[in-house]
Amino acid sequence: MSIKLTIICISILLVVVTPAFATHPELDEFGKSKKMVAQEMVEQTILSFEDRPADTISMINNMDNLLFRDGSIYAFIVDLNGTIVAHGSTPDMVGTNLYDIENLEGLFAQASPHGWWIQYDWKNPTSSTYEVNLAWIKTKWGYNFGAGIYLNDIPKHDIELTEDDRERQRVAQHMVDEAIEAYATQPSLALSMIHDTNNPLFHDQELYVTIIHTNGTIIADGNYHTLIGADMEFIRDTTGVHLGDLFDANISLYGRWFEYNWPNPFSSESSALKVAWIKTLGEYMYTVGMYPEAPDEEYEDVLTQFDQDRMETAQMMLQNAITMFGTDMSLTIDVIHDKNNSLFHDEELYVVIADHTGDIVADGYTPDMVGQNLYNITDGYGLNLGELFETSTYYGKWIEYNWPNPDAGGAVQEKKTLLINRGGYTFSVGIYPGYKEPYDELTQHEVDRRHLAQSMVEHTISSFTMNPTLTINTIHDGTNELYNDNELYVTITHVNGTVIAHGQSPDLVGDDMESVKDGRGVSLGDLYDDNQSIYGKWVEYHWPNPTIPGSNDESYLAWFKTNSDYIFTSGIYPEYDD
Repeated sequence: MSIKLTIICISILLVVVTPAFATHPELDEFGKSKKMVAQEMVEQTILSFEDRPADTISMINNMDNLLFRDGSIYAFIVDLNGTIVAHGSTPDMVGTNLYDIENLEGLFAQASPHGWWIQYDWKNPTSSTYEVNLAWIKTKWGYNFGAGIYLNDIPKHDIELTEDDRERQRVAQHMVDEAIEAYATQPSLALSMIHDTNNPLFHDQELYVTIIHTNGTIIADGNYHTLIGADMEFIRDTTGVHLGDLFDANISLYGRWFEYNWPNPFSSESSALKVAWIKTLGEYMYTVGMYPEAPDEEYEDVLTQFDQDRMETAQMMLQNAITMFGTDMSLTIDVIHDKNNSLFHDEELYVVIADHTGDIVADGYTPDMVGQNLYNITDGYGLNLGELFETSTYYGKWIEYNWPNPDAGGAVQEKKTLLINRGGYTFSVGIYPGYKEPYDELTQHEVDRRHLAQSMVEHTISSFTMNPTLTINTIHDGTNELYNDNELYVTITHVNGTVIAHGQSPDLVGDDMESVKDGRGVSLGDLYDDNQSIYGKWVEYHWPNPTIPGSNDESYLAWFKTNSDYIFTSGIYPEYDD
């Protein structure tokens, strides 16, 4: 069975007792992974329902179906009149009208075609008690598709993760997905690669892959080959925990974090806390675990939301460079050296490529460094760049050094750079933490609204590419929820400054952004010119909030994304609570 995963979902199967409209709490990495499961389950429900609606309803109502039930997370479908069509926790509720239950109609009114989180008290099927449920709802084809998490079910890990730990978690998840794909297509080759400790696809310092049959038999173990063929029923961790029971309790098609104590092969510790990601496909469980470090308060980076956004852009730019380089090496180098090319240049971001000897093959900031060797170059504090770059890995590693910032007049600043090693070359893109004033700290509600704004922009780009006229008309239809959601709306502007569509002020269509100023006199034409990005960028200015009559000077945080000859935007009003 192959499973496509995405993001967006909810889980309401309710008899809501105490609806809560307040912003839901910010969750740690383990809680966020649970939210991802709920979102992915909703996407799976929608994908399945589109092809086989009757079968999907039947599978959801089968409480043992792992595609639509993951522990206390389950899928449900409710039509827009409030009638339950399918319910993964309580199938006998099918046919019941949720709107007959106090306040539920108001909760469901918050649903969006892009997905939205709501919070309420509901009966947890694993504990039979009423608990706070955080549910993701997505509207499509006249139905609300949902799945949610119970906050009490989020594992209480007594661990403070560092930035490096979170990065190792990301690598562990990626490695599991690679192992699933490899074993599903070429099992013999996959096993040999997993058992080859020099293979970077399945070995990265302390990270390695283990595959276990659901009957408990160990099929592969990248670190302990002697365990192959052993039964997990007879294996305990270094503190005596029964691993057979632990793995059985964490079977999940979507993936789940769990912890136990195990030797760390990288540090040679005989017993260390291991936080492992496990994912089930077919008859096999795939797992990779990381060993959290104790945070060093003196050296631990404090990254702003702006820094994190730029890190995401750096990752996308680097992946584009790797993909293009694998297809046409010469063209990629030429594009990297073209400072007007937005694929590999975005303000302070640019690409550097070095070969396995340390020779620079491409440098987007200083092309005349091509041919120089990194081992002969030091940063502003004497760190050898060759030694730093040789720590690159297949999945990527962030390093820090000091280097001139092209967006700060070449001033030497701290640089945080992602290195990825592929095919004998090291690819890199880096950010400069804190070099720009960050946005004000965002609440969880504002973070969720940002995601909704980004989703609106992506839908607009896709729709506009296929049918510009229909898209523009839909944007100007204030009742259409695809491009209008309370304070959120969409705009389209040609790169020459002409307003093509404006969901809040259609009368601006045809105007030149050069003649438009924000609530404090800032030229929007200059803002649009300075913030074009094919990767997307958050831009702050002041603009009227359409939900507040007479407003003019509200703080506005807008997502700008350039596609072809157009700039697409949607934004949020921080501190505004709808």
